[in-house]
Amino acid sequence: MDFEIYCDESRQELFRTERATAGRYVLIGGLWIEASKRPRFKGLIKQFRDQYHVWGEFKWNRVSPSRLDFYLDLVRLFFREEMRFRCILLARDEMDALRFHHADEELM
Repeated sequence: MDFEIYCDESRQELFRTERATAGRYVLIGGLWIEASKRPRFKGLIKQFRDQYHVWGEFKWNRVSPSRLDFYLDLVRLFFREEMRFRCILLARDEMDALRFHHADEELM
């Protein structure tokens, strides 16, 4: 069985100590889906976009009352279908970019 994996991070600026903003955690997550199911999932998400008039990139930190039903349908889709999700949570005060990455921004 072949999988497609989609990864994203949240608050990655916390890796860069000198540019860090307020925040306590960095999250790195991955969503795994069977490659053969990709067209179906894309079609369902397109239906949601058309139904709720959501265009362009959508982000979870931009959930508003006018888009709440769109996001709820997305959540229901992810729980209803066979998808795998993994996430790692890193505490800002336990990260040491200088020690582990020698302050190399390409590695952070």
